[in-house]
Amino acid sequence: TKKRSHVETTTSSSSPSSPPPLLRPSYPRDYHDLTISVSFLCIGAQKSGTSWIHSLLAKHPSLSLPPQKEVHFWDWHRQKGLRWYSRQFPSSSSDAPQKNGRDNAVLRG
Repeated sequence: TKKRSHVETTTSSSSPSSPPPLLRPSYPRDYHDLTISVSFLCIGAQKSGTSWIHSLLAKHPSLSLPPQKEVHFWDWHRQKGLRWYSRQFPSSSSDAPQKNGRDNAVLRG
């Protein structure tokens, strides 16, 4: 005799032919306090070369890095808000972020 495999099925409230709901981006309540254009975050483990990368990037004239290598905003200082985070980066009026038509900040150089 042949063994039959057992298949278990489950039902969902939405039909399989219906598309998933659209995901809209969510922004933190203090998003309007962000006054800088964040192009990237550098995340690395200890002894993985982040000090070397920071020293190289700090020499680039079009980048604005904080004087200290680690701001620790997302783990230690989030409660201080995005305005505090923005103030950690040196800037001048010519370095102010510009907005394009899609509400994304653009680096001006």
